[in-house]
Amino acid sequence: DWVYKNNISHIIDADLIKFQEKARAIAKQNGAKLFLVHLTCSEKIILERLQKRQQEISVNPQNNLSRVGVEEYLKRKGIHETTTIQDVFFKIDTGLKIDPQIEELINKLKQEKVL
Repeated sequence: DWVYKNNISHIIDADLIKFQEKARAIAKQNGAKLFLVHLTCSEKIILERLQKRQQEISVNPQNNLSRVGVEEYLKRKGIHETTTIQDVFFKIDTGLKIDPQIEELINKLKQEKVL
């Protein structure tokens, strides 16, 4: 609430699947716009990234703040398969080239007159 009350734009990097309605309600209470950007990629890439992350953590545990492994991913995947994210503003496939997607997102935000 503090960032809203102080009129500070911010990015919430989180899996909001269970909390999307609460996030919308808080934004609405504070007269703020909420833009949900949904990041996706293939399961193959996800599993490769998780394996790499686990290897990096085993070498240097302080280098990575995220401790999500395959087990947690599969649990979250199950939740995502049974729940729909409403009103997604933009989707980014992190398995594809990122720059063109970010440029497209920026253009959409400009159309919304927030940039």
